[in-house]
Amino acid sequence: MDPSYYTDKKEEVTSIATLGDVATSITCSQVIAKEAFPEALRVGTDSFEAAAQMVKDGKVRLLLVPGAYPKVGPLLMDEDLMLERVFKAKIPELVYGNVLNDIMAPVETVYHHAAVTSLLPKVPGYHCGTQFVPVSSNEVAYQAMTTHGERAGCVTNKVVLDHFKKPTLMTLRTARDMAWLAFVARAKPMGPHAAESGEA
Repeated sequence: MDPSYYTDKKEEVTSIATLGDVATSITCSQVIAKEAFPEALRVGTDSFEAAAQMVKDGKVRLLLVPGAYPKVGPLLMDEDLMLERVFKAKIPELVYGNVLNDIMAPVETVYHHAAVTSLLPKVPGYHCGTQFVPVSSNEVAYQAMTTHGERAGCVTNKVVLDHFKKPTLMTLRTARDMAWLAFVARAKPMGPHAAESGEA
């Protein structure tokens, strides 16, 4: 992993915001942030948009987003953000589990993050009326499943299931490289009054 790929000007990363809880660090984004920027202060948020706002407000230096995030487009087009670097890093296996730890158990609802939507047809019950509910992260998908009750499952990453000591019932996608986009706040242009007064 080399977090300097495609970067013309590399600046020290002192702090980074991304999706997930820093305390557990089990979302794909927190796993990669920890591996790629081990010395940086990591901040966890409930959404990539909230992390982006922290960067734009000057509270955090870097925003980290996976290329598979369906709503990455608006972040790329945001005039207050600048793409500073792009790199590749391997994300954990994406897997299926359910409350009863039984691949044959009937499930009425499966929770998942939007980034794994393309994998849902592989989930047991996909063509049998199972309801698929998007949530904010892989960790939240697991939490929503356990709150729901016995007839629930989740699509998450293997780090999450391992953390909570739950078995993987099906591997939907093996660990593989993912593109990661790192944004910084775009410098504000100097206003005409600042130029006249000599302020920079």
